[in-house]
Amino acid sequence: MNELKRRTFLQATSAAAWLGANATALTTKADQGKPIGVAYVGCGGRSKNLLDNFKQYTTAVRVCDPDAKRAADFQKRSSAARTTGDLR
Repeated sequence: MNELKRRTFLQATSAAAWLGANATALTTKADQGKPIGVAYVGCGGRSKNLLDNFKQYTTAVRVCDPDAKRAADFQKRSSAARTTGDLR
């Protein structure tokens, strides 16, 4: 049987609490036609997929990837204003 660890429990409950507190604000903003600003950390396949799927609801404001070429390519694709390679 899987044992629930304290860290896993805290991560899940904090994520659920944040979503519950901000869900109304996020949906209201999206309903008004205003795009939600998103930062992409790591610009591999999953980020490209997310960018394509949520392009109509979001706008990329920042791109972060240690690989400068991949970050620059993703910045052009997403029209993000800024890019960085520092993950801190």
